[in-house]
Amino acid sequence: RDAPWGYYLSARALLALWRAGAPPAVNEGQFEGEAYPDAIWRHLHDALERAPDFAPARRMALDLLLAGGDRSLGRDQRKALAVLTQAAPRDPDVLLIWGRELRRKGQLDSALVRFSEAERFGGDVGRAQLERARTLMALGRPSEAGAAYWAGVQRVTPATREAYRFDLAWILVGDTLATFDAVPEGAVAPWLRRFWAERDAAAANLPGERLEEHLRRWVKAFRDYRVFIPERRTQFRRVEYLFEGLD
Repeated sequence: RDAPWGYYLSARALLALWRAGAPPAVNEGQFEGEAYPDAIWRHLHDALERAPDFAPARRMALDLLLAGGDRSLGRDQRKALAVLTQAAPRDPDVLLIWGRELRRKGQLDSALVRFSEAERFGGDVGRAQLERARTLMALGRPSEAGAAYWAGVQRVTPATREAYRFDLAWILVGDTLATFDAVPEGAVAPWLRRFWAERDAAAANLPGERLEEHLRRWVKAFRDYRVFIPERRTQFRRVEYLFEGLD
């Protein structure tokens, strides 16, 4: 019980069960009434607490936190992030996630510092710049936010493309996203510029106003309409085990 492997492997097994749609059950790794995400993160935190430099658990935690975007973090997610920020304060993925959490708390200037550090220490430039754009808009600096958005697509990587695609998915339907998916890597920036220019023209806006409005709406939505526990898809902080799934 002092080694990280058992806790890490329990988290992996629970994640596989969750993704397979298996109903939760009481077992050695899961308490009665405990949702899969809660159990997964409890084990991941236990693994990291015992060995903060344990690479498999660190990678799994970072992959899950990165994919979660700006979702509210649960108790064990926050505890795991605290361990990671102490153990790997210059890891670009840790810095990006840390910046998101600071932004959620309203510490916008500190969040900007973390995003800049994530880029400086080798993180994906596009992903960091998109996060900077959202944070600058939250600070009421729309022109700088627009500049950061465009700075992120100067050199498009798969991680950049994924981040910008997910951002577009808030406002686009599937056929338009399919058009974006078909664009060659070197043509992503021109495609985006044409896309936003056409939306400005359709709304009789000045150039750049539609993108600024999009970023402003993103800030409003994530600041004021956050679900407490998103993996349960409910505003309730606790759901009794026998009633799960009825919502």
